[in-house]
Amino acid sequence: MENNNSKTSHHISVCEANFYRIKRLINNFDSNKIKFKIFEFEGNYTYAELNIVSKSKHTLIYRLKQESSSKFNSFYMDLKICFDAYLCEAISYQGKKDIFNVKEKINSKDEKYQQNRFLTEWLEYALFSETTIQESI
Repeated sequence: MENNNSKTSHHISVCEANFYRIKRLINNFDSNKIKFKIFEFEGNYTYAELNIVSKSKHTLIYRLKQESSSKFNSFYMDLKICFDAYLCEAISYQGKKDIFNVKEKINSKDEKYQQNRFLTEWLEYALFSETTIQESI
């Protein structure tokens, strides 16, 4: 039981840190659409955007989409932001939810961890590279 509690505690810590990372990146949650230009290397840039999918009093669902000249750097993921709990969680990647299905073997057991770890790394990269907000609507 303790192992499960420590996994949950770690997951909440990651989501809380991601909330503050994304807040630092976009400054507020008022815009319906935010476009980014992210420096890659040798003068190349990747473009990303956040679009609101749904919004309520306490939660916000963003779709983060990144487009690059390389198909390996292009992706989209949905993020759930909880204002009352200060959490930002990846809820799907490339349209796949993080639910593990033993019969179909469609996802790994740690899919939720992998998606949120990827989000952490992407946010860190965006924060510490030459990222500029091109448009905020």
